[in-house]
Amino acid sequence: MHRAPGIGQKTAERIILELKSKLAEGGENNSKLEGDIELEDALVGLGYDKHVSRQAIKKIPEEILDSDKRLKEALKLLGKKTQ
Repeated sequence: MHRAPGIGQKTAERIILELKSKLAEGGENNSKLEGDIELEDALVGLGYDKHVSRQAIKKIPEEILDSDKRLKEALKLLGKKTQ
């Protein structure tokens, strides 16, 4: 077990419970984040700069959830930058 200076067992347990509830609430956001990481990797694999890819991903409308549609939208956004 690891210990953090100044953090007792009760405080540590409270932190764990709070983090668990936040993770449960953010389940959909967590999967979106994982999808965005995969999308960024795909764009970098296609030769786009990591920073430019990240900026394009941020501009994708939130209502687009499907990974294929997100990729197409990112490519559209990146295409507009190069024209």
